[in-house]
Amino acid sequence: MANISYQTFIKSPCHFLIIDIGDPMIEDFMENIKKAVKNILILSNSFQEYSRILCFGLALISNNFQPVIKITSVNENCISLLNQIDSVCMMQMKEQITILTEFKDFLHYALVAVLNEFQEYYKSMDSKDLETLSQLQITLITAKNGNELHSWVKAFLQNLNIFKLKKVQILEIRQDNEQVLNIRPSTNDFVQSIKINGSQETLDNFFKSWLIDYNKDKINAIIKLPNLLLKCDMVECLIDVNHFSVSPNTKSKIYNEEKSLTVYEVPFYEFEITNRLSSGGLDESLLFGQPMGLIPTQCILIDTLQLKVNMQQFLGVCENLNLNQEYLIAKVITPKDLLSKYFVLLPGAGMFLVKSIATSEFVLPSAIDTKIDQIPQTTVKRINDCLKEIKKLEEYDVANFKSDLYNSLNVLRSLKKKKVSRCKFTVSSKTETSQPNSEIEEKKKNTAMSKYIMKNKMKKHPRKSLK
Repeated sequence: MANISYQTFIKSPCHFLIIDIGDPMIEDFMENIKKAVKNILILSNSFQEYSRILCFGLALISNNFQPVIKITSVNENCISLLNQIDSVCMMQMKEQITILTEFKDFLHYALVAVLNEFQEYYKSMDSKDLETLSQLQITLITAKNGNELHSWVKAFLQNLNIFKLKKVQILEIRQDNEQVLNIRPSTNDFVQSIKINGSQETLDNFFKSWLIDYNKDKINAIIKLPNLLLKCDMVECLIDVNHFSVSPNTKSKIYNEEKSLTVYEVPFYEFEITNRLSSGGLDESLLFGQPMGLIPTQCILIDTLQLKVNMQQFLGVCENLNLNQEYLIAKVITPKDLLSKYFVLLPGAGMFLVKSIATSEFVLPSAIDTKIDQIPQTTVKRINDCLKEIKKLEEYDVANFKSDLYNSLNVLRSLKKKKVSRCKFTVSSKTETSQPNSEIEEKKKNTAMSKYIMKNKMKKHPRKSLK
């Protein structure tokens, strides 16, 4: 079992984004969407040697359908993609009132166009890269009623060739001051409806879900308790800013000769619980390393009933530990080559936060002499007044603390751009010709779209059309 491992990010979907820029979409929402998309592409492309988002496409929809970025590799074309996103504007499309029935036709056309484009892109890929591009995920961002669009999309997909389509997400965005139900959809839903506010922070958090590993073919870890075995998936809790690694003891692996994708070879973890620990008895200075999370496994190879029982047992252990304010000390059985053999498992809401905990060999003696007879009262008063000047927080709200990460990565990207010749990052002729910039291409596109919509109308109202 010591040699068992699994590969991450080998089943990441191709992401295609369709933005409804028609009424009631507003300029502020559009700017927030553009910034959030740029942020996630910059962040994804900043991971060592590979991008977690393999390929990306973008289109606008309102009273017509306008492709902006044809499906292309993020790793090879990140800078040009960011530039093209910068150039996206609301234009005059949003000023035109779109009849809902016509919008429905354009949405149908958009889904057909995106599915066909992905199928062609998939067929054009080298055989070595085919298994790295598993499926297509379409995300529609709109300010319209998402429930109505949800029913339309479900009906459309029943009659379309859904070649390797993983899912369609309909993201309905609203004003910050509106009553918004923030839905966390089931990952099993083929067509998902999500309602969020249109703030920059909320959109950033939504797009960060694109960085999560989609590989569910294997169990990542097990937790051994007396007469109980919990099967788990390992998940990231934080992005390692210094190394952009996945988890402790992770090794990178070149997936193909062109180095267009690097996956991570992650060891299988076998934890044996040795002790319960009172939460008040943990010295946090002994914790170190990048944290990881353990959740009940969602492995697709396990029977549904077994998954349900495993989840119930997992959540039951978490609930019991939280109730008694206890942690678990675990010794790692595998992998055997870890220098630190012990971890502490901190129970949360449906997951364990796992951190390395120091053993006696790692702890250094204190070199600080803190012995003192007495602190003068004047010093005590001064320190007391000093600390009272500092704002006190009852809890740490991560949303209130920013490290300016996206801007820092953008600066690094700009420096890299200056050092590399322009030709390397110039969009290929294939990508350039894919953009409908010329009048001829625009006419062809509009003609094709008009024929498509007219054909659908004739099917719906044959007598009226004949007349």
